[in-house]
Amino acid sequence: MKTNSIVPQTPKFETLFTQDSGSHVFSLVVITRDDPRIHECIESARHYALGTELVIVLDESPIDYVSQVKDSLQQWPSSSSVKIVRTIEHVCKGELRNLGAVTSKGSYLIFIDSDCTFDAAYIPYLQQAQAKNSVPFRTGKMLFNPKEPVTWFSRLNCNHCYEEHETLSSYIRTPNICVERETFFKTGGFPAVWHGEDFAFHQRCLLRGYSTTYDPDLVMFHQDDLRWQKTVWMWTSYGRGRAFRLKLEGAIFGRPVPLGLAFKQGKIQTKTFASKMFHLAYRIVTDAACLYGLLWYWRKTDFAQIARETVPGETVPDSI
Repeated sequence: MKTNSIVPQTPKFETLFTQDSGSHVFSLVVITRDDPRIHECIESARHYALGTELVIVLDESPIDYVSQVKDSLQQWPSSSSVKIVRTIEHVCKGELRNLGAVTSKGSYLIFIDSDCTFDAAYIPYLQQAQAKNSVPFRTGKMLFNPKEPVTWFSRLNCNHCYEEHETLSSYIRTPNICVERETFFKTGGFPAVWHGEDFAFHQRCLLRGYSTTYDPDLVMFHQDDLRWQKTVWMWTSYGRGRAFRLKLEGAIFGRPVPLGLAFKQGKIQTKTFASKMFHLAYRIVTDAACLYGLLWYWRKTDFAQIARETVPGETVPDSI
C-alpha cells in the first residue's frame, strides 16, 4: 500500500469568511450550489459548534446566496470555527469536496451535502465509535428526513433508494462519511468527474489497500426534493452514475463493459400495483440514462487514469 501523500485536484477559489477558534478533531465539510436546504443542514450542525470546525464550500454562488449562508450562521457561537470558500467557476462535486478538505484543519473530515442533515447524536456517537475502534473510513446510514411531508410518491422513491443503499453497506456514501485526514490525502482524494465520484473514490481506496467500515448507527437524513421533475432528474443521475461505475470497473480489471449487466437491476419485489409502476418508471429512466452514458457521455474519459492516478507529494497539505 502506498503511504506517500497525494495532492488532490482542487479548483481556484476565494475565501469569503473565516472565524478561527483553534484546532478541532472533526471538520464538517458542506458542499452546495445555491441550494436553499443548506439552512437546515447548518442548523443541524449547530449542536456541535464548539467542538468542530465547519467548512462551507460554495460552487460559484452569487452574492445574495452567500449572504443567506452567512445569515444562517448568526446563531452560532462567536467562539466557533467557521470558514466559507467559493469557487471561481462551476466545478464537479469531487473537486468541491477536495477543496473543503485542503482548506480544513480537523484530524477527521466529515463530508455532507447541503440537502442532508445530521442526526442529533451523530458527533457524540462518532467520537465513541472512533475511541473504541479507530478506523480511517467510516460510513453510515441515510434515512428520509422525518420533518419532510410524507406522500405516497416520496415514500416509494425513498424506500427504493434507501433499500438499495442497505444492499451496498460497504459502499462509501459521500454525503455521510468520516475520513481520517492523512488517509484521505494518501488516496489522492476525489477524482474530478461529474458523475460517480463516490464509486471512483471508493475504488481508489480499495486499490491502495484501505477498507470501509459501515456503521448503521451513524445516521444522516436526506431532504429529498419531492417535485416529480426533480425526482426524475435525480434518477437520470443515478443511471449515468451506473454507466460510469461499469466503465470504470472495466478499465480497472481490463475487461469490456457487459451491456447486459448494465441493465440488470433485479426483480421488482414490491407488491402493490402503484409501487410496481413506480419502480418500472424508475428503471426506464435510469436505463435510458445509463445507455446514454455508455454510448456517448464518457467516450473520451480515461477511466484507468481516474482510478490509478497518483501524484506524489512530500507531505499531507496543511490547511490553506
